[in-house]
Amino acid sequence: MGEPSDSPPRRGAWLGFALAGVLLAWHLASFDITTLPIVSDVRFYLYFAWRVCAGAVPHRDFFDHKTQLASFVGAGLQGLGGALGVDPLLAIRAGYLALAGATGLLAYAVQRRLAYGSALAGGLGALAYCSFGLLGLLPATGCVPKELVALCASGAALLAHRQRWLAAGALGALAALDWQIGALAWLGVFLAAALCAEDRRRAALRVVAGGALGVLPYFAYFALHGALGAALTQSIGGSLDRSAGTQARDSFGARLERIGHLVSTDCAAQTLLVALSLVGVGVAFVWLVKRRELRTLLVPLLVVHLGIAAFSLFDFQWHADLFVLLHGVAFFLALAWSGLWSALAPRLGSERARKAAGAALLAVVFVCARPGALRPELTLETPMVLRAATLADQREVAAELEQRSAGRTVAYLESVEQLYLQGRVNPLPLVFWNGASWANVRKQGEEKDDSLRRLLRACGAEAWVTAQPIQLDGPGTVERVASRNGQYFVMLQTR
Repeated sequence: MGEPSDSPPRRGAWLGFALAGVLLAWHLASFDITTLPIVSDVRFYLYFAWRVCAGAVPHRDFFDHKTQLASFVGAGLQGLGGALGVDPLLAIRAGYLALAGATGLLAYAVQRRLAYGSALAGGLGALAYCSFGLLGLLPATGCVPKELVALCASGAALLAHRQRWLAAGALGALAALDWQIGALAWLGVFLAAALCAEDRRRAALRVVAGGALGVLPYFAYFALHGALGAALTQSIGGSLDRSAGTQARDSFGARLERIGHLVSTDCAAQTLLVALSLVGVGVAFVWLVKRRELRTLLVPLLVVHLGIAAFSLFDFQWHADLFVLLHGVAFFLALAWSGLWSALAPRLGSERARKAAGAALLAVVFVCARPGALRPELTLETPMVLRAATLADQREVAAELEQRSAGRTVAYLESVEQLYLQGRVNPLPLVFWNGASWANVRKQGEEKDDSLRRLLRACGAEAWVTAQPIQLDGPGTVERVASRNGQYFVMLQTR
């Protein structure tokens, strides 16, 4: 792909960047933000974003075991939508799609830099990013944690390659505020500084200083609102509690089976590309050994993407976990395509032949990627949100529940999208019920269901939506409240 130089060739660089932007815009525009139903963990963070926008403080006013950058970004977009007279949900979705587009442009920039300024390699990176619809679908659904992990990881690696260690450390640390495992982005930059920089000690110290500067505003916010202890307890201890519950429930084989199942469903018709990305892992290590000048870029990216892959074998849930894993798959898939071109290009005798072969490779990769309107259909079906469900169906049920809930206290632990759509504050201090939330509220010797019953009594709930019926005092009823087409429903229990 060319030889290393002090400054990558700039001829045509802006054109290539612009073309990548057009490709990504066309691809991401294929996700209809006006009709997609609210699914996956997005439902929690849309609610959190609305609460923060209204003045609530995470960890103090509601429980969550993850770091809260997605809630803060979502709150900003929620407020912006309101100020502009735009549906706040659509503002959040458009904003997160823009972040996804920025992540795709960084994928272009990373692959171009690895190929010493080759716009062809950058195009392969952008197409690899467009190969997996989930990378656009979840941001189009709303504020999804882990989007900023991918964005910050690529940005921090590019900054490290430019020897901007302070900024790289700050951006790497910011990734940990979107998801705790995002700290791998900072760790990768630190290792690159400590192992590969010209002045290793000074570079490493600047990464440490940058990391401190990156997280300082976040923790200062919680300290000023009297919630620093709760933030640390929930985001560290709560995550350990949740992980312990996962480990007790799942075997290693069960996690592998779940990953395989989700790849087959969420990467519809693209599973061969997931397999091909394994070739890119080999390419990465070959380049790591042979191309010393690329190590400050490769080391951070390998640490974060291989680290997330290793963590997924230890703790893997559903769509949001595959979402962050696929960013690494796209990175390695692009390296596989670039490795193929690196092997092919030197065997082409003339510049004309190389241009023709490069155009042919881009065409082949485009067909394989199937971006934009060509992409395979992808929907995220859950037990209560069926394949043909739309946002309109969820709004229909929200209107029905609002009418039924007038003057009553209704608690939600499932279908939390209804809290967001109704603009209703949950009377419970939590919106999901797992090992982490139970550990946060349980009393000594109390069983899990007993803790939940106590919370429902304490908040005066007259009705509730939970995954399983919870029996309180006296007889009760369980009712299925559904949209007219039956594609979306909630289970409402009253006493």
